[in-house]
Amino acid sequence: METRDSELSTKVDGWIEGAVWFFYLKVYDQILSRLIPRQEMLQEVLNKVNIHKGYKYLDAGCGSGYFSFLMQSNGGMITGIDNSHALLERAKKIYPAVNFIYGDLEKRLIFFKNEEFDGIISINNLYLIRSFGQLNSHKIPFPLLEFTRLLKAGGVLIIATPRYPGFSMGLIFNDHLKKSFAKYGIFRTLLEFIVYFPQIMIVVLANLYIKKKGKIGYYYFYKEKEMKDYLEMCGFKDIEIGTCYSNQNIMVVAKKYAKKY
Repeated sequence: METRDSELSTKVDGWIEGAVWFFYLKVYDQILSRLIPRQEMLQEVLNKVNIHKGYKYLDAGCGSGYFSFLMQSNGGMITGIDNSHALLERAKKIYPAVNFIYGDLEKRLIFFKNEEFDGIISINNLYLIRSFGQLNSHKIPFPLLEFTRLLKAGGVLIIATPRYPGFSMGLIFNDHLKKSFAKYGIFRTLLEFIVYFPQIMIVVLANLYIKKKGKIGYYYFYKEKEMKDYLEMCGFKDIEIGTCYSNQNIMVVAKKYAKKY
Protein backbone atom coordinates (compact mmCIF):
# COMPACT_ATOMS: atom_id res chain seq x y z
CA MET A 1 0.00 0.00 0.00
CA GLU A 2 2.80 2.41 0.90
CA THR A 3 4.52 1.64 -2.41
CA ARG A 4 1.34 2.46 -4.34
CA ASP A 5 0.89 5.69 -2.39
CA SER A 6 4.50 6.63 -3.13
CA GLU A 7 4.09 5.89 -6.84
CA LEU A 8 0.88 7.95 -6.98
CA SER A 9 2.57 10.84 -5.17
CA THR A 10 5.46 10.72 -7.65
CA LYS A 11 3.05 10.78 -10.58
CA VAL A 12 1.10 13.70 -9.12
CA ASP A 13 4.35 15.62 -8.54
CA GLY A 14 5.30 14.95 -12.16
CA TRP A 15 1.94 16.21 -13.43
CA ILE A 16 2.20 19.37 -11.34
CA GLU A 17 5.77 19.96 -12.47
CA GLY A 18 4.78 19.54 -16.10
CA ALA A 19 1.78 21.85 -15.77
CA VAL A 20 3.80 24.58 -14.03
CA TRP A 21 6.44 24.63 -16.76
CA PHE A 22 3.88 24.33 -19.57
CA PHE A 23 2.04 27.48 -18.49
CA TYR A 24 5.21 29.29 -17.39
CA LEU A 25 6.85 28.88 -20.79
CA LYS A 26 3.63 29.99 -22.51
CA VAL A 27 3.90 33.44 -20.92
CA TYR A 28 7.67 33.59 -20.33
CA ASP A 29 8.60 35.94 -23.17
CA GLN A 30 5.42 37.95 -22.96
CA ILE A 31 6.04 38.98 -19.36
CA LEU A 32 9.74 38.67 -18.58
CA SER A 33 10.82 40.57 -21.71
CA ARG A 34 8.88 43.57 -20.40
CA LEU A 35 10.54 43.63 -16.98
CA ILE A 36 12.96 46.53 -16.69
CA PRO A 37 15.18 44.70 -14.14
CA ARG A 38 15.58 41.83 -16.62
CA GLN A 39 16.35 44.24 -19.47
CA GLU A 40 19.00 45.84 -17.25
CA MET A 41 20.48 42.44 -16.39
CA LEU A 42 20.77 41.45 -20.06
CA GLN A 43 22.41 44.77 -20.93
CA GLU A 44 24.88 44.36 -18.05
CA VAL A 45 25.76 40.85 -19.21
CA LEU A 46 26.20 42.10 -22.78
CA ASN A 47 28.54 44.84 -21.57
CA LYS A 48 30.62 42.36 -19.60
CA VAL A 49 30.86 39.90 -22.49
CA ASN A 50 32.47 42.69 -24.54
CA ILE A 51 31.67 41.07 -27.90
CA HIS A 52 34.52 40.88 -30.41
CA LYS A 53 33.53 40.59 -34.06
CA GLY A 54 34.11 37.09 -35.36
CA TYR A 55 34.63 35.53 -31.92
CA LYS A 56 32.57 32.46 -31.03
CA TYR A 57 30.15 32.58 -28.11
CA LEU A 58 27.89 29.95 -26.56
CA ASP A 59 24.55 30.94 -25.07
CA ALA A 60 24.06 27.98 -22.74
CA GLY A 61 20.37 27.66 -22.01
CA CYS A 62 19.28 30.18 -24.63
CA GLY A 63 15.53 29.76 -24.16
CA SER A 64 13.65 31.57 -26.91
CA GLY A 65 16.85 33.12 -28.20
CA TYR A 66 16.63 36.85 -27.53
CA PHE A 67 20.04 37.19 -25.86
CA SER A 68 21.67 35.06 -28.57
CA PHE A 69 20.22 37.45 -31.13
CA LEU A 70 21.44 40.43 -29.10
CA MET A 71 25.02 39.09 -29.06
CA GLN A 72 24.97 38.27 -32.75
CA SER A 73 23.67 41.77 -33.53
CA ASN A 74 26.80 43.06 -31.82
CA GLY A 75 29.10 41.07 -34.09
CA GLY A 76 29.58 37.74 -32.34
CA MET A 77 29.31 34.28 -33.89
CA ILE A 78 26.65 32.77 -31.67
CA THR A 79 25.46 29.27 -30.94
CA GLY A 80 22.44 28.96 -28.67
CA ILE A 81 21.59 25.65 -27.01
CA ASP A 82 18.60 24.59 -24.95
CA ASN A 83 16.88 21.36 -23.92
CA SER A 84 13.39 22.64 -24.70
CA HIS A 85 12.33 21.77 -28.23
CA ALA A 86 9.40 24.20 -27.96
CA LEU A 87 11.64 27.13 -27.02
CA LEU A 88 14.17 26.25 -29.73
CA GLU A 89 11.45 26.16 -32.37
CA ARG A 90 10.30 29.58 -31.18
CA ALA A 91 13.87 30.89 -31.29
CA LYS A 92 14.50 29.58 -34.80
CA LYS A 93 11.28 31.15 -36.04
CA ILE A 94 11.92 34.58 -34.50
CA TYR A 95 15.71 34.74 -35.09
CA PRO A 96 16.44 32.59 -38.18
CA ALA A 97 19.93 34.03 -38.64
CA VAL A 98 21.18 32.63 -35.31
CA ASN A 99 22.47 29.06 -34.96
CA PHE A 100 20.25 27.23 -32.45
CA ILE A 101 20.69 23.55 -31.61
CA TYR A 102 19.38 21.12 -29.03
CA GLY A 103 21.70 20.59 -26.06
CA ASP A 104 21.24 19.30 -22.51
CA LEU A 105 23.48 20.98 -19.94
CA GLU A 106 23.25 17.91 -17.72
CA LYS A 107 25.13 15.89 -20.35
CA ARG A 108 28.42 16.15 -22.24
CA LEU A 109 27.97 18.31 -25.34
CA ILE A 110 29.80 15.91 -27.63
CA PHE A 111 29.09 17.94 -30.78
CA PHE A 112 31.46 20.68 -29.51
CA LYS A 113 35.22 20.24 -29.47
CA ASN A 114 37.53 21.26 -26.63
CA GLU A 115 38.20 25.00 -26.33
CA GLU A 116 35.77 25.91 -29.09
CA PHE A 117 34.37 29.14 -27.65
CA ASP A 118 35.80 32.53 -26.75
CA GLY A 119 32.96 33.20 -24.35
CA ILE A 120 30.16 31.26 -22.64
CA ILE A 121 27.07 32.85 -21.14
CA SER A 122 24.52 31.12 -18.92
CA ILE A 123 21.52 33.15 -17.78
CA ASN A 124 18.94 31.85 -15.32
CA ASN A 125 19.28 28.13 -15.92
CA LEU A 126 21.97 26.66 -13.61
CA TYR A 127 19.46 26.39 -10.77
CA LEU A 128 17.64 23.77 -12.83
CA ILE A 129 20.68 21.46 -13.05
CA ARG A 130 21.02 18.65 -10.52
CA SER A 131 23.84 16.62 -12.07
CA PHE A 132 27.39 16.71 -10.72
CA GLY A 133 30.74 15.46 -11.94
CA GLN A 134 34.11 14.77 -10.31
CA LEU A 135 37.25 16.87 -10.60
CA ASN A 136 40.26 15.84 -8.49
CA SER A 137 37.93 14.20 -5.94
CA HIS A 138 35.76 17.35 -5.79
CA LYS A 139 32.07 17.27 -6.63
CA ILE A 140 31.38 19.98 -9.23
CA PRO A 141 28.11 20.96 -11.00
CA PHE A 142 28.38 19.22 -14.36
CA PRO A 143 27.74 22.33 -16.53
CA LEU A 144 30.74 24.08 -14.97
CA LEU A 145 32.98 21.17 -15.96
CA GLU A 146 31.62 21.29 -19.49
CA PHE A 147 32.01 25.09 -19.69
CA THR A 148 35.63 24.62 -18.66
CA ARG A 149 36.19 22.12 -21.44
CA LEU A 150 34.51 24.23 -24.11
CA LEU A 151 36.08 27.58 -23.23
CA LYS A 152 39.38 28.72 -24.73
CA ALA A 153 42.23 29.76 -22.45
CA GLY A 154 41.64 33.41 -21.63
CA GLY A 155 37.98 33.11 -22.53
CA VAL A 156 35.25 34.67 -20.41
CA LEU A 157 32.47 32.86 -18.57
CA ILE A 158 29.45 34.82 -17.38
CA ILE A 159 26.80 33.25 -15.20
CA ALA A 160 23.64 34.86 -13.86
CA THR A 161 21.63 32.58 -11.61
CA PRO A 162 19.18 32.96 -8.70
CA ARG A 163 21.02 33.41 -5.43
CA TYR A 164 20.48 31.40 -2.28
CA PRO A 165 17.88 30.86 -0.77
CA GLY A 166 15.88 31.59 -3.95
CA PHE A 167 14.65 34.68 -5.68
CA SER A 168 11.52 36.72 -4.98
CA MET A 169 9.47 37.54 -8.07
CA GLY A 170 7.53 39.99 -5.91
CA LEU A 171 10.66 42.07 -5.29
CA ILE A 172 11.50 41.97 -9.00
CA PHE A 173 8.01 43.15 -9.97
CA ASN A 174 8.12 45.84 -7.28
CA ASP A 175 11.43 47.12 -8.67
CA HIS A 176 9.97 47.04 -12.18
CA LEU A 177 6.92 49.07 -11.15
CA LYS A 178 9.07 51.76 -9.52
CA LYS A 179 11.28 52.08 -12.59
CA SER A 180 8.32 51.92 -14.97
CA PHE A 181 6.52 54.70 -13.08
CA ALA A 182 9.64 56.86 -13.42
CA LYS A 183 10.22 56.00 -17.10
CA TYR A 184 6.71 55.68 -18.57
CA GLY A 185 4.40 57.24 -16.03
CA ILE A 186 1.62 55.85 -13.86
CA PHE A 187 -1.04 55.47 -16.58
CA ARG A 188 0.97 53.28 -18.97
CA THR A 189 2.42 51.21 -16.12
CA LEU A 190 -0.97 50.48 -14.55
CA LEU A 191 -2.54 49.79 -17.96
CA GLU A 192 0.12 47.17 -18.77
CA PHE A 193 -0.28 45.64 -15.32
CA ILE A 194 -4.05 45.29 -15.80
CA VAL A 195 -3.78 43.95 -19.37
CA TYR A 196 -1.17 41.33 -18.45
CA PHE A 197 -2.43 40.52 -14.95
CA PRO A 198 -3.36 36.85 -15.70
CA GLN A 199 0.05 36.19 -17.25
CA ILE A 200 1.78 37.99 -14.38
CA MET A 201 0.01 35.73 -11.88
CA ILE A 202 1.19 32.64 -13.77
CA VAL A 203 4.79 33.90 -13.54
CA VAL A 204 4.44 34.70 -9.83
CA LEU A 205 2.84 31.34 -8.96
CA ALA A 206 5.37 29.41 -11.06
CA ASN A 207 8.25 31.10 -9.29
CA LEU A 208 6.71 30.46 -5.87
CA TYR A 209 6.54 26.79 -6.85
CA ILE A 210 10.18 26.83 -8.00
CA LYS A 211 11.31 28.44 -4.75
CA LYS A 212 9.33 25.92 -2.69
CA LYS A 213 10.86 23.00 -4.59
CA GLY A 214 14.27 24.58 -4.13
CA LYS A 215 13.89 24.31 -0.37
CA ILE A 216 13.72 20.52 -0.66
CA GLY A 217 16.63 20.30 -3.10
CA TYR A 218 14.71 19.86 -6.34
CA TYR A 219 16.24 23.08 -7.67
CA TYR A 220 19.52 24.55 -6.52
CA PHE A 221 20.32 28.13 -5.57
CA TYR A 222 23.97 29.10 -5.19
CA LYS A 223 25.78 31.13 -2.57
CA GLU A 224 28.39 33.57 -3.83
CA LYS A 225 31.35 31.88 -2.09
CA GLU A 226 30.17 28.45 -3.19
CA MET A 227 30.13 29.50 -6.85
CA LYS A 228 33.54 31.12 -6.54
CA ASP A 229 35.02 27.97 -4.98
CA TYR A 230 33.64 25.80 -7.80
CA LEU A 231 35.11 28.06 -10.47
CA GLU A 232 38.51 28.20 -8.80
CA MET A 233 38.58 24.39 -8.72
CA CYS A 234 37.85 24.43 -12.47
CA GLY A 235 40.82 26.70 -13.17
CA PHE A 236 39.15 30.10 -13.43
CA LYS A 237 40.75 33.30 -12.18
CA ASP A 238 39.89 37.01 -12.03
CA ILE A 239 36.52 35.98 -10.63
CA GLU A 240 34.12 38.86 -10.05
CA ILE A 241 30.87 38.22 -8.20
CA GLY A 242 28.05 40.71 -7.77
CA THR A 243 24.27 40.82 -7.92
CA CYS A 244 21.72 41.72 -10.58
CA TYR A 245 18.04 41.32 -11.41
CA SER A 246 16.82 43.46 -8.50
CA ASN A 247 19.48 41.86 -6.29
CA GLN A 248 17.83 38.45 -6.69
CA ASN A 249 20.55 36.90 -8.88
CA ILE A 250 24.26 36.51 -8.47
CA MET A 251 26.33 37.47 -11.50
CA VAL A 252 29.71 35.87 -11.99
CA VAL A 253 32.36 36.96 -14.48
CA ALA A 254 35.48 34.78 -14.69
CA LYS A 255 38.37 34.02 -17.04
CA LYS A 256 39.74 30.59 -17.77
CA TYR A 257 43.49 30.12 -17.43
CA ALA A 258 44.19 26.45 -16.81
CA LYS A 259 43.08 23.19 -18.35
CA LYS A 260 40.98 21.24 -15.85
CA TYR A 261 39.19 18.68 -18.03
